[in-house]
Amino acid sequence: MDHVVGGWPGGAGAIPADQAGAFEAVIWMAGLVLVLILATATLAWFRGHLRRSRSASRTNFSLDDLRRMRDRGDLTAAEYERLRAAIIDDFGAASQAARKNGAA
Repeated sequence: MDHVVGGWPGGAGAIPADQAGAFEAVIWMAGLVLVLILATATLAWFRGHLRRSRSASRTNFSLDDLRRMRDRGDLTAAEYERLRAAIIDDFGAASQAARKNGAA
């Protein structure tokens, strides 16, 4: 054992020179895994942030509001149905997300 990588020669943590390449490969792999985990967490946070900002920027109407607008003639029947379907879809997606978050 001529050369020692890391630690003091003969001390705790010393790695024989013939195993240094494998040790370096393990260190690089651990670094790569850490970078991938951080990238995945960052992307998940960013997607959640975009979803929250998109849903917060929508004008929220209740179904009663839509019915009144339709009855007053502010909306056509087709517009009413399209907006009604969008509200129901949003409500369904929100309740599914709440169930998913509550179960996790």
